[in-house]
Amino acid sequence: MEFVKQNLNPNSNKTGDCVVRSLMKGLNKTWEDVFDGLVKIAREDKTMPNSKRTVEKYIESEGWTRHKMPIRNDRTKYTVRELADELSHRSMIIQVANHFTVVIGKKLYDTWDCSGKSVYNYYTK
Repeated sequence: MEFVKQNLNPNSNKTGDCVVRSLMKGLNKTWEDVFDGLVKIAREDKTMPNSKRTVEKYIESEGWTRHKMPIRNDRTKYTVRELADELSHRSMIIQVANHFTVVIGKKLYDTWDCSGKSVYNYYTK
């Protein structure tokens, strides 16, 4: 897996918008389209746009499937790099601690290299 440093915020802001940036890359949508979609669900559910419930609903509404945290038989967790290497044929939106990232075509796209972080839930198309 290769790390590609990329800030997809349209103004190159460093603003805590990892959910929007990872979803726009994974879903091939604009920043505004993803943000508006999250806000619509958040408004309906009376949650925040980056809440777990809102993000899950949005991703699943786009046809992606949620997978629970992968754990090996010895109870150890996968890192982003390990999961990306094992499922190298898949595009994935991945949740780690306090962050979302995206892997497409064996490349991790993000503003920082989170490949060593443990995977929580992840989504595939």
